[in-house]
Amino acid sequence: MYEGGARRITLSVARSAVRSARAADSTGRLGHTLHVYLQPHVLVVDEVGHLPLEREEGSLVFQLISGRTVQPDELLFRSVKNVGCSAW
Repeated sequence: MYEGGARRITLSVARSAVRSARAADSTGRLGHTLHVYLQPHVLVVDEVGHLPLEREEGSLVFQLISGRTVQPDELLFRSVKNVGCSAW
């Protein structure tokens, strides 16, 4: 997490976010884990296109997204192939 001034920014790899949400769900701590992702002003989720999701995992991602859309914060998904900047 980066705190610049009054803005909190969190960068997470999609696989890591899904893995932690799934583990928290199995232990009854999903609310706490979702709060970690709902709290920052800006959340960047990287490598989204590289992550095949099972039904349960898709539901967890939906909860994360829907929880952020009721707040005036930003949610960015990033799925970029490993290419040089000149290829962008």
